[in-house]
Amino acid sequence: MRGSLTFPPCSEIVTWTLFTDHIGDHQRKEQLNLLRTLKDTENKCLNRNFRPTQKTNNRTVYHIVAKH
Repeated sequence: MRGSLTFPPCSEIVTWTLFTDHIGDHQRKEQLNLLRTLKDTENKCLNRNFRPTQKTNNRTVYHIVAKH
């Protein structure tokens, strides 16, 4: 889904990937720990970088189902 950044100026330049299946606790903890270490170009932690859900503004949202 095409969308915008979660921080100002909220430019619409992002492709978001949304998953309907939840990942296991072990994988989730590993991913969260990794994400918590990310830093921006000024060496500041990338945290609290979310905002409320926005309207789709006529964007197409694709739903893809993986075959298992």
